[in-house]
Amino acid sequence: TANNSSELFSFQLTKMLSIKNPSVQTFAVTVAHDADTAVLDGTENPEATYLWVYNRDATNYVKIELATAAVLRVGPGEAQLLCIEPAKAVDLRADTADCKVEYGYFTLDGY
Repeated sequence: TANNSSELFSFQLTKMLSIKNPSVQTFAVTVAHDADTAVLDGTENPEATYLWVYNRDATNYVKIELATAAVLRVGPGEAQLLCIEPAKAVDLRADTADCKVEYGYFTLDGY
């Protein structure tokens, strides 16, 4: 549209999946701003692994680091679902202050 700054973006997707290990349904952590918080170390995910990250903080964003490079950002109150390549390490780091974050990961049975 001519003025998309005033429009809302919303989507919903539902799909039933069969999962297998490794998997963690939901894990709540405090993500530090001055050190990495390990999510996957690269040895526990030999297959493509889906990662869900929900930043519960109201003001700070969280960086998602893949193989030591910060490549993604989860804004305040936002959530992301992404598929991680096999054997890649994933760390989280808060921007300016520690953040409460929920995350989970799972591997599909039949990718």
